[in-house]
Amino acid sequence: MKLGNTGVDVSRLCIGCMSFDVSERWHHPWVLDEERSRPIIKRALELGINFFDTAKSKLLLMEMKLITQFIMS
Repeated sequence: MKLGNTGVDVSRLCIGCMSFDVSERWHHPWVLDEERSRPIIKRALELGINFFDTAKSKLLLMEMKLITQFIMS
């Protein structure tokens, strides 16, 4: 499926990345540290999901860094 009119192909499913962060910084039970986030990202990629919503938030750089590191490894 195309992302808007950009011509970029993305999966129909999107993974929201709000919970991928350093859990010590946040006191929410749904925040996952890098070790617990990696299996989710790995499985999503194995299933063909290539659309990750990092949103515009304070967590953006951490989320993007984690996803980029995993894809490049």
